[in-house]
Amino acid sequence: MTKRMEQTQNAKAVQLALFREYGFQPCLKDIKILNTRDFDEFPGHVEALYTVVKGHFYNVFFDVTGEATVYKY
Repeated sequence: MTKRMEQTQNAKAVQLALFREYGFQPCLKDIKILNTRDFDEFPGHVEALYTVVKGHFYNVFFDVTGEATVYKY
């Protein structure tokens, strides 16, 4: 998977997590991913995304099943 495809996939995961948690769906171009962290046991599967959406910081954490937990700062 190319770097651009991976970034788009991560942005879509953030978009879906924010929609489920807060009820809004930002544009993909408004999502800026600052840092990612992968699972040690499952390389290539994202565990945490640290993002900025329109000036607000969000941390999105995923468990092994894909459930997302969102923290807003």
